[in-house]
Amino acid sequence: MAQSQPDSMRPDEMCPEHGAYDYRANWLRQCAQCEAAGDAHRARVKREEYRDECLRESGLFGWPLRATFDNFTASLPAQREAVAACRALVEKSEERGDVPWLLGPPGTGKTHLASAMVNYVIRERGLSAAIYSAREIVKMLRASWGNKHAEQTEEEVLDSLASLALLVIDEVGVGFGSESETVQLFDVIDLRYRLERPTALVSNLTWLEIKATLGERSFDRLRQGARVVPMTWPSHRGSHS
Repeated sequence: MAQSQPDSMRPDEMCPEHGAYDYRANWLRQCAQCEAAGDAHRARVKREEYRDECLRESGLFGWPLRATFDNFTASLPAQREAVAACRALVEKSEERGDVPWLLGPPGTGKTHLASAMVNYVIRERGLSAAIYSAREIVKMLRASWGNKHAEQTEEEVLDSLASLALLVIDEVGVGFGSESETVQLFDVIDLRYRLERPTALVSNLTWLEIKATLGERSFDRLRQGARVVPMTWPSHRGSHS
């Protein structure tokens, strides 16, 4: 009478979804297809958790969270050029594109396109990005001064801002311009410049006024690879019911 093989020598197990498999080929004794599916699921969950964390720290809230290139009204050639300039930066896989400076009067959609860039980097590229006003950045840095209960030290705030794949500085020139504020913003701009991370600008000022506001050192670092995108058409606000 033939002896049966020991349990450890059985060549196959049966997966209810994928059928027989060689359990000896996997130390978890799990169907290889199930294991791959599990790995893919865990990776997807991890990406989604990271995306959600990036969105929470992005400076986006309210309608800017829904801003995309596709829902930006671009009926004029100049508007389509502005969309193309913003897309060109964030859709690059490896090479850095020109970094847009979105300049123009209020209501022309500058914040929409800036938010669309941040949303794209986070949602489509799976990278970190944020949009903050110049004053917000200064407040973030100052919040750590002499505060034992601050969530981050000044160095940690600088590192977090520098590590972003994309930083958009909004409202350049609005309630900003003291010497101490200029120095603090320079620290952020300089560190990102050294790390070769793109820093886009949004402002109602002209580029010459931006130079006067930010100072020579910050302006000199930001202008390398920058592309001024004029957004001077009539305001969108009030054009829809």
